[in-house]
Amino acid sequence: MYFYPEESAKVVKNVGMRACIGVPILMFPTRWADPEEYFTKGQQLAHDYKDDKLITVSWAPHSPYATTDEQLLRIKTLCEDTGLICQMHVHETEGEVKLEY
Repeated sequence: MYFYPEESAKVVKNVGMRACIGVPILMFPTRWADPEEYFTKGQQLAHDYKDDKLITVSWAPHSPYATTDEQLLRIKTLCEDTGLICQMHVHETEGEVKLEY
């Protein structure tokens, strides 16, 4: 679920393991990608492994506080269009679960 998912997929494939590789989505750039590249790189990774029996690709927006509403809506559409799943940190600590809004 973190950076360089294409490298994780290669390693997992090389050792013969099954894995769900999450494409990270964040509202800010990283060494791996900028906010738009997360999507283009993710779509390429999904294409590269679409028929693979060991590797499943998913969208993996980091969390509600590290992504924009626009990114989340775009991921929703991509999931509907491609059938990929979405994984995300929602409540990471007991304190977050107890927050009242």
